[in-house]
Amino acid sequence: MNKSFLSLIGCLSVIVGAIPQAKAWGPLGHKAVALVAQERLTPTAHRAVRELLGDVGLDKISNCADSMLFAKGVYDCAGAFGVQADPEKKTQPWHYISLPITVSHSRSTVMNYCPNGKDCVVEQVRRQTTTLGNPKASRKQKQIALMYLVHIVGDEHQPLHCAEDNDIGGNKKQTVFMGVKKNLHSLWDDLIMPEDWKVQDKMDPTPLADELQRLIAAGDLGSVGSGDFINDTVLESHTIAKTKIHAQYAKDKGQNLGHTYQQQMQPTAKIRLAKAGVRLAVLINQALGRP
Repeated sequence: MNKSFLSLIGCLSVIVGAIPQAKAWGPLGHKAVALVAQERLTPTAHRAVRELLGDVGLDKISNCADSMLFAKGVYDCAGAFGVQADPEKKTQPWHYISLPITVSHSRSTVMNYCPNGKDCVVEQVRRQTTTLGNPKASRKQKQIALMYLVHIVGDEHQPLHCAEDNDIGGNKKQTVFMGVKKNLHSLWDDLIMPEDWKVQDKMDPTPLADELQRLIAAGDLGSVGSGDFINDTVLESHTIAKTKIHAQYAKDKGQNLGHTYQQQMQPTAKIRLAKAGVRLAVLINQALGRP
């Protein structure tokens, strides 16, 4: 097993040696992104989504692409549809792309780091969007494409899903946050909140989604839904990881982090979530039709 493969697999583990999981932003963040997107769908896209999912909202399916990695047989995605589980985790690389922070990157070089030209988040966002909008695709194919798209658009906005520093996506960088030992990756997956992903899984995502909507309404997100934002998203995440997250870690070694770190970094995390919601809506609207 080569080093590159190990790096890719490790990038998606929240805690090395713990129960494997791949929840960038944790379940709370993914649900909030989905709720933001759902509110921004055109009437045509909203009807198409309803035809695919019935009464199940996008937030309900937002973590299925993770959960199916740890299931067997046919996995029930929120009661909306069944999908073959992936216990061998062949689709796990679709959730991230490992861009070294020691190298400068551009739109033209991003795909150099996408194994097989398809096993990375940036290419899968494109492919799942294409399948969702393909009139020849079956209903099941579109359901699965929507499931992946709702999740991995959020993933590519998590900075540590797009950056590598010989630390398997921040998992090797240990921190102490509000007295709790975590690693850098899990700290950001948990939205720089004291509650871990297990607690967050039971939290109501509506307040966070409402906060993200207010950020969007304030117009402080910069360029969001125009141009080649699929590639731009990865480059944005990589830059944040390199210049902000890893740079700060190098200063304080991740020790004794508390409210100051939270106040410094959490706004960045929330902006990433807000952008993810807007961009997810744009992609679904493009795929499923405009009014």
